Amino acid sequence: MSVIHLAKRIADVIFSASFAAQSLRPANDRPKMNHPKEKQNAMNRDLENFPERVKGIRRQLGLSQEELAHALGVSFATVNRWENCKTSPSKLARRQFEQFCADKKKHGELNE
Repeated sequence: MSVIHLAKRIADVIFSASFAAQSLRPANDRPKMNHPKEKQNAMNRDLENFPERVKGIRRQLGLSQEELAHALGVSFATVNRWENCKTSPSKLARRQFEQFCADKKKHGELNE
C-alpha cells in the first residue's frame, strides 16, 4: 500500500469518525437551520469571526503562530493569513481547528 493511499484511508477514517460523532448529538443539541439562507448566514458569521477567534485562542494558550500551525498541521503562513483576514480556512482546516479547541477544553487548557 502506497503512502498516499494510506494517508487517504486515514483521512477517510478520521472524517467518518468525526461525522459519526456529529450525528450522535441529540437533535435538540444541534442548531436549527430551517432555511438554506439561515445556514449560509451562520457559516458566513463563523468565517467573519474566525480571524479573531484564532488569534484569541492562540493568545489564550500562549502559542506563537508557528506553534499553532504545527499543532494544526498547517504552515505558519496559513495561520498568519487567517489572522490577518487574507484567506479563509477550508472546511477541513476549520474542522481541525475546532477539534484542536475541543481537545484543549477537554484537558482544561482552554476556557473559551
